[in-house]
Amino acid sequence: MKIRRNMYFDKEEYQIMQNLSKQTGLSKSALLRHLLRSSKYLEMTNKLEKHNNLINEFLAEIHRIGNNINQIAYHLNIDITKHEESKESLKKELAELLPLLKEYKDKAFKATLDIAPKKFKTIKVENE
Repeated sequence: MKIRRNMYFDKEEYQIMQNLSKQTGLSKSALLRHLLRSSKYLEMTNKLEKHNNLINEFLAEIHRIGNNINQIAYHLNIDITKHEESKESLKKELAELLPLLKEYKDKAFKATLDIAPKKFKTIKVENE
């Protein structure tokens, strides 16, 4: 169902709309529909920001675990800790890492990010 409405613009607003219409190749009505739907792009930006924050948290945790593993390897190389003690510490760190990877996979890949722009039908009308 299509609804037709009249809109009023001052000269400056109308000139801006004409310029945008020429630049984008969209009719004025298609341009206005596109601008009205821009809130969906703001929503997608928020989703992307949340996704990026999740990735940053994940990377920080991986970095912490990597540092712990490096410390274990260092102590093994200089014989400060006993082999069995280091082996147990390494197992513990890896045991922490596996659930973290699963949690990340569940969170990150369940949230589908549909970022393809929507196509708008453009109808050019003579004398527009």
